[in-house]
Amino acid sequence: MRDLNPKPGVSRATADSALLVGLPRGRVFAGALGLLLPIAACHPGGPPPARPASSSPAIERSAMGSATTEIPGPRPESPGPMPSVSPVAQIATWTDIVRRASDAWRDASKGHDKGKLAQLYTGDACIKVPGHPDACGRIGVEKAAEAFWSEFPDARTAWSRAWLLGDVLAVESAWMGTNNRADGRNTKKPTYRTAGGSVVTLSWLAPDGQIREQHVYGDEGLVASELGSSGKAFEGLPTTRERHEARGTPAEDANVERVRATFASPPELAAFARDAELADPTRASPLPARSGAGRWVAARASGLTSARVTPTHLWGAEDAVLCEYEATGIRKEGGGAPRGPVTVHGVELFRVEAGQLTLAVRYRDSLELSPPPGPPPSLPSMAP
Repeated sequence: MRDLNPKPGVSRATADSALLVGLPRGRVFAGALGLLLPIAACHPGGPPPARPASSSPAIERSAMGSATTEIPGPRPESPGPMPSVSPVAQIATWTDIVRRASDAWRDASKGHDKGKLAQLYTGDACIKVPGHPDACGRIGVEKAAEAFWSEFPDARTAWSRAWLLGDVLAVESAWMGTNNRADGRNTKKPTYRTAGGSVVTLSWLAPDGQIREQHVYGDEGLVASELGSSGKAFEGLPTTRERHEARGTPAEDANVERVRATFASPPELAAFARDAELADPTRASPLPARSGAGRWVAARASGLTSARVTPTHLWGAEDAVLCEYEATGIRKEGGGAPRGPVTVHGVELFRVEAGQLTLAVRYRDSLELSPPPGPPPSLPSMAP
């Protein structure tokens, strides 16, 4: 994956203004199919329609709007009541724009129409998935969707949490599908097994609702194990949903700084509550609360030595903090033999209560440094 920072011209939210583990190239798209609907419920509507001016020439009004002198002459017939004009008829609000995009996404995904799906992206948009080449332009989006739907023709998705962060939408979602058809690029036969995974998608949106850039995080390693004989079956799609929105409050800024402190050297482990839930989908089980906080933080640089971990984006939204990061270091080989500097990526979701981190969830690809050949990465999450 190329540089994960949005390309020039893409607006980004910052910590001061408020607040993915990539699956096979088709699989990244599965995660992205639950994203736009949450915006429609979060974003306020547009302004009310302007009040129409008086159509009668018999009344003259002062600059302050008060009635003044009646002008002599015959009174014109009353034009009758003015028809009500919906603000939607005058100008499409942000909510309307997103709702239309969401409907288009749902129709395209249900119909497996890669052309319609690609129209939700700008012409120069890129989908970035750790460990895989970027999928850029509408042709790239079409190829990504085709690869995923070819491998998992019955794939379904559902989103669980969504955060509206200015012009950035973050969505946590999951997908499931049966591998009963082989990808044209994959020499392996279909496994006929059901697989799935959890995905976080970060989408930078243009003013017209189109997607300018997406970063997708899910664990390809887990999906590979599910398709093999050693993996545990995916538990299923989420059934509950939460929507959150950045307000730009001092409390959100303070929460962001608490998370930033966990990237310091040494990290501020006291930021974690004693009973904090520390989760990492790449691990078989969560780490024990406060006693595991040090190991959870250190796992940001898993597989690297002499690593430097840096948060690239931080957002606060109500009681949540979202953090995208990268870790650069020397790659470990079997037996500990080092090899050239490399960079790995991840995204973390936090909940802050009473000034402490009570929930921390990390999404990263355990196979980012050695992605398996053949399968495509997951699709981003765009509609439930």
